[in-house]
Amino acid sequence: MRRLQEEVSELQDLVRSLSLSVQYGEAEPFEAFLTRHGIAGRRRSALHLTLDAVLARALGQDPHPLSAHALEDLSEFADPLRQAGEPGPVTRGEALRILAQVVGSTELAEEALEAHRARGFALEAHAAL
Repeated sequence: MRRLQEEVSELQDLVRSLSLSVQYGEAEPFEAFLTRHGIAGRRRSALHLTLDAVLARALGQDPHPLSAHALEDLSEFADPLRQAGEPGPVTRGEALRILAQVVGSTELAEEALEAHRARGFALEAHAAL
């Protein structure tokens, strides 16, 4: 039953994302990226957490540690989440490798970073990468 609820939630998330990307078009490049590639639900949460962590590291900050509960909820993404949350600086190549584990390929990881930057999120951190 829990799995069915998660699937319904992911579908609802995709519908909301699709509505936003259609409504806002180029003004919402990150939402459009998520929608085009069907990134929703736990994968979307993992992507946001991974982006936050690698971008914090790009600025020389230590990322916020994830709780054991969050890692359990996102267990299929535990490895990239742990890697993203390691202390110390991160290179663009390392960030792409970590993100690729969440989105499926280095090309999609590059597209995710670009869409995130194009939306105006964490511009200083993107420049540092």
